[in-house]
Order: sequence, then structure tokens, then C-alpha cells
Amino acid sequence: MNICKVFKNRPKYLLLITFFYTHVGYCQVVEGMWNSLTSFLQVRDVEFIDGRLYFATEGGILLIDEDEYSVISNVDGLNGVDILSIEKDDYNNLWVGGNSPSGFIQSYDPINYRSLTSFDFQLTSINDIHAQDSITWMLFQDSQDNGIMKFIFNEGWQYRDSYRNFPEPITQINCFLVLDSLIFLGTNDGVYSSHMKNNLKNPSAWQKSIQDLNENISSIDKTADGLVFTTSNGLYEYFIFSNQLVPINLQIDIENAQNVFAAGNEYWFSSNEIIYVYENENLLTIDNRHKVLSISKVGDKYIIGTDNGITFIKKNIDSGSFEKNFFIPNSPVTNNFSSIKVLEDGRLVGGSNLGLSIFSDLGWRNILEIKESNTEIVNQYYDYGQFIADTVGYDFGEFISDIEQGPDGLVYCSIRGSRVYNSNPPRWSGGIIIVDIDNPANISLIDTSFLSFHTSPTNDIPYQVVLDVEFDNSGNMWVANPYCTNGNSPIHVRSPDGQWRHYRSDETETSLSHTPISITFDSFGRTWVSSFQASNINIGLPNGGIAALEYIGPPFNPISFSWNQLSTNGTVWSIAIGNNDRLYYLTPSGLNYFDLKAGSRPIAGENLYPYFPNISFGTGSKLNLDFQGNVWVGSSSKGVYVLQENTAYWPNLNGLNQSNSKLLSNEIRDIDFDHKKNLVYISTSKGVSVLKVPFGIPESNYKNIKIFPSPYYLPSNYPMIIDGIIYESSLKVMSLNGKVLRSIVSNGMEIDGQQLKWDGKDDNGNYVDTGVYLLMIFNKNGKSIIEKVTVINKS
Repeated sequence: MNICKVFKNRPKYLLLITFFYTHVGYCQVVEGMWNSLTSFLQVRDVEFIDGRLYFATEGGILLIDEDEYSVISNVDGLNGVDILSIEKDDYNNLWVGGNSPSGFIQSYDPINYRSLTSFDFQLTSINDIHAQDSITWMLFQDSQDNGIMKFIFNEGWQYRDSYRNFPEPITQINCFLVLDSLIFLGTNDGVYSSHMKNNLKNPSAWQKSIQDLNENISSIDKTADGLVFTTSNGLYEYFIFSNQLVPINLQIDIENAQNVFAAGNEYWFSSNEIIYVYENENLLTIDNRHKVLSISKVGDKYIIGTDNGITFIKKNIDSGSFEKNFFIPNSPVTNNFSSIKVLEDGRLVGGSNLGLSIFSDLGWRNILEIKESNTEIVNQYYDYGQFIADTVGYDFGEFISDIEQGPDGLVYCSIRGSRVYNSNPPRWSGGIIIVDIDNPANISLIDTSFLSFHTSPTNDIPYQVVLDVEFDNSGNMWVANPYCTNGNSPIHVRSPDGQWRHYRSDETETSLSHTPISITFDSFGRTWVSSFQASNINIGLPNGGIAALEYIGPPFNPISFSWNQLSTNGTVWSIAIGNNDRLYYLTPSGLNYFDLKAGSRPIAGENLYPYFPNISFGTGSKLNLDFQGNVWVGSSSKGVYVLQENTAYWPNLNGLNQSNSKLLSNEIRDIDFDHKKNLVYISTSKGVSVLKVPFGIPESNYKNIKIFPSPYYLPSNYPMIIDGIIYESSLKVMSLNGKVLRSIVSNGMEIDGQQLKWDGKDDNGNYVDTGVYLLMIFNKNGKSIIEKVTVINKS
């Protein structure tokens, strides 16, 4: 397990467990190591193995083991983290089924955290799984089509067949059940069944079990004598041997019945947030806080998976009442951050349309917009053993397009698509929301009082869009404000003391596009702006392109200024200034650059052919620069591509994607860096991937050397790491009398980074004996240090 563990002792009743996160900055210490930060609030399915509870969630498998909980993710061998269904087989392994759009199938050993086998048929989702003896059946969705699939165990699980042909009235299979040698399908046209020995590829092999029932079956379970199932507004028993259907009179109107679960004489099912229990012709209701996604039972506890954690319910035998407890694990509110920012103190802030999520070495906490009136709350104390949310009366719009930390330490959120006021519930908004994340009550707005906005003939409520906020070296805040039809100012600047200058699109001979999206600054005092194409907005104006602002005096009160339009057409998604004033720009066709110089003709040179021309960079694609000047390009569908400052590819031309790395998803939202710890944070549609890279703030000496593990036990599957070295250092391993046993030469910064590795062997390939050894670390400029390390050879 790489991310999180619980170590505090508490009573074993599951609702009292506490949670402790090991910050990736501390546990992620080896170059090339991945970690995954995901939300696991949606609990869709559950299995119980040897005293452990395993939950299928949107962010991996949530494991609860007595007084601790952790998350199994793709870094632990899962093919994906967005899991819709799980099932225990007869060998105490888990079948895992992926959610839309990636319906992967995997057999997983949860005890040893390893994949046993996996299958990728390019399915949309795996909706349900049933394992029975040496056969496992799966209900799958394949675009608009669905069916069932069969696997058999023969010295390992093997795919046997899939079945997609059903009687003509069946257009959708919602659920299924394997009962001895029979398979039952809950469909849009009632219940169908077939014997396993039949030719299941033949539609006529499937017979309608209940002739007069043509309703949509939403869920199904087995009972002692047959089946119990739900339609959208009803509950039914079906006795197989007598072929008797018994509609259950619920005496209330239900609109969305599903998740039926039979427990002896009790039938549990749900409708949205309400749980129903039918027993002895009585119907009890249990109000739940959140929408129910699954119902199961372990021992004397009912386990309710919801869209926001788990509800544990226990029946009081004496009173017959139900005792209810909630458990919402410590987690971000979403996996889908539209923007991320690593703060100066190393904390990560992720932004979405719901608000902000902050990750530290303690865990996650959230600052969220209210969903109901009068529910604002700012906690005085944070318990990182569970979900944390401060709620505020502000609206974060369609999504947060950019996050920056201002010189004042506050977090500035660019809001893409906001109305000044929303009345249900009452929430205020603006183009920029400024948040003190350490005091969420301290929030302010920059709205139509300062920024331009958009209205239409059918809607006169101001609609604001801000796509980028950047701070220059003087602390001035620059704002990219597209769709500025009211105000006509696409670019704004505010001084540290609050003085504003609004740059109109028509106040110089050079017009400005009304669709700015990205801002950056060169060392010559110029501000650069890129724009995207939108012909309906940019009528008579540059439709995209790149422009540079030159000014004399402070930008918020210039003596004079002028715009230089490098190009007047074409989308430029993102720009950034690299080393030696190289202006990188990203278009739908690839990554390119200009070399800049001082003066009115700013282009000193141009790269003629774009990098990554075979990748389509669509809406949302961005570029970011690490401390070494390497360009990280995030594609909205194809992963991450890295061009080093010397124009070499890293790690190669193929970049980083799901097929060649532990990246959570190829849909990249944003990228940022912790330069002090050499970490890159990659926000994806399935969570945040974190990678230890060889690029960061260089060490100037050997004061921060760390050697681990120490002592070093041999033989070992893992090398000893010497961390915190000066770039391009080499190593000599010596005995105490100075004899050189092993020489390890630097492989260069892009491979070694700030680490060297020793496998415990001498130059002849033999493990060294037990003893104390000297490690001499040195660089080409003559700096060196000698450290001691203990080796214990157990062979």
C-alpha cells in the first residue's frame, strides 16, 4: 500500500476508526515512483474476506480492516480505480469490474496486493459479477449493447465466451442472478432465464420466466424459495418451483426502487436516499443522508454503500429499531480537478465546480459551496480520520479554470462561467474567488465591479469567464477575461495595493482578441497573451493568436503602451516562458516555440516544425514548465508529453500514458510541481497522479544526503538509495581500508536526478559480505562526501 494507512488504536466498531495519511512528499522517495490521490466517496459494491471489508469505489478499492482503512489503487496493481463491481471467488480473490468508459476485468489477490490476470475487451462497463464454484459470470455494457460473459477456472481464470443475443423484446439487461444451474436476467421486459447447459448464444434459449410481467426490472436477489426483485415502483416475490408471482403491497408510492437485498425474512431495498425494510407484511423506512448505491450484510450489520460514504445499520433485537451510523472516509470531494496548484509550503490545492480540496501530510479537507440554504459552516477543529468539509455561500461556477497563490498567500481561483448571484440556494460568485484556505470564512470576490462580462438577448444576467490569473515579479495580478462583450476589456491588471488598469480591445491600432486564455511574462518586461478561436465573439477582431504588451511605467498606470500581435488567427491553448526567454506555445497541432529578444521586434528565432504533431491537443490542453525548464504538455485525451529544455524527449517520445505508466487516466486536466521534493502532480479525470522525477531545485552541496534502507539487508529486490545528491554525481563503494569494491558512474540528470542506487554487489556482480562500508559520493567539479553504511548479508 503506497498512499494511506491507519495506525491509531480505537474500538473495533467500524464507525470509530480513524485515518492517517502518509503524505506523498515523505513516502514517495524513489525516482520513478508513482502515487495516486483519489476520491473514494462513492461506494458501489462490497465484499467480505477473512475479516476485511472491500468496497468498490470511484477511486479504487477501499479496505477496512478492524481499526484501520486504506485504499488499493492502480499503484497496487489495479488496472483502473473507477470500479463499479467486485465479487469474491472461491479462492478468496476478487473479481474487479471497471466503470464507464473503461470496463476492464481483473482477478486480483487483495491479500498480497497483486494482479492475477486481467482482460480488456474494450467494454464500456462491468455492471455486475457472480462467481459460483469454478465459473464466473459478468454482466457487461458495450456502448448501447449489453450481455453476459463467462469465465472458467482451469489452473487460472480463462475467458470462455460472451453472449449478446437475446429475445427481441430485450433491449436492456439491468441486473442478473446466477442460481445453481439457472441464470436469471432482469430486463426492460421483465424476468428471463435459461439453463447454463443451453446454447446461450441462441435467443430462443432464453425464456420469459413470468409471462404477464412486462415491467422494467431494476434489481434482483435470491431467496430461500426463489427470487425477489424490484421494478421502478414495486417489489415482487417469485417462487420458482410453483411458478408463482406475488406482488407485495407496499401501501406507499415509490418512484425509483432498486438495490434489493434478501436477508432471511427481510427484504431491503432503496429509493434514492430512503432505505426500505419489508418484513412480515410491514414496511419500515430508514432515511439516509445520501443516495443509496448498494445494500449488503456482514454478520449482524447491514452495510449501505452510498454516493457519499458508508452507512452501517444494526438492528436492536430487543426494540426492533435500527441503529444507524455513518462513515465518510477522509477524501477529496471529487476525482476530477479542473485545476491544481502546489503552494509554497508543499500543500496541494485542487479546484472543481464544487469548490476546493486541500491535501497535506495530515490528509484531505475541502472548502465547498453550499447545496442548501443556511448550511454554511467553518469547522473549528478538523478530524482527519473522516471526510472534512467547510461550506461557504459562494458559487464556483462551471469549473475553476486556474488556481494561483498570490503574494499575500491567498488562493486565487479563476472561475469559468459564473453568475453574480444564484438564489437556490443563495450563493455569490464572480470571475475570481479569493480564498484564505486556512480561514475559509475569509473569502472575497472580483466580479462585474472590475471585470467585463457577457450577456445575451435572451439572458441579461451578467455571465463572467476568467480563464487565467497570473502574478508578475512585481506582484501585479493579470487577468484573462474572455467573452467580454460588456466592458470590452479582455485583459486586466491590478497592482498589489488595488489599482486597476483595464486593457480594452479597441484602444490602440492593434486590436485584441476577445478570447484570451493564457498569460505569461518575459524577462524584458513584456506581458504575453494567447487566445483561442471563437468567430462569433471575435467579430472584426483577431480570432485567436498571440499578442505581446509593451509598456513604460507601471502596467496599472502606464505612461505609454502598445500591443504587438504575433499572429491573428488560430487557437493557442497555452503559453509559458522557459529558460533564455524561449516562448513555448501549444496549439491543436502541437508544441512550438519562439526565441525572444528585446525591442519592438521581439522574435529572435522560431522553431519551424511543432513537437508532438501526431497528438490532437483539444480543449483543456495545457503546458507547464518545471524548475529545470522542461515543458510538460497535458493532452485532454492522450496523456502527458515532456520536452526537455535541450529539446530531447523524456522519458521518450511516447510520453506518459495509462499503457506505459501508472497514470490514472489519459484525460489530463492540469499539471503542477513541488520543486523542493522533485514531485510532479498530474490532475486527471480519475484523480491526481504523483510522480517522483529527476527534475527539481538542484542541490549545491551534499548536506541533505539521505541513505535508505539502513542497514541494508542482502539479498534484496530493491536497491539502496542515496538521495539528495548534486546532479550528475558518481559513487564509489569502498571497504573501511579504502579498497574500491564498486564504481557507479552518473547516468546524467534526466535519469539519476538527485539519487544514486547501489544493488549491494561489487564490480564482479557478487553481493558484498556483512560489514560497514564507505560510500564516496563526488561530482565532476571536485565536491565530495564520504558516508558509512551497514550491510547485513543473510545469504
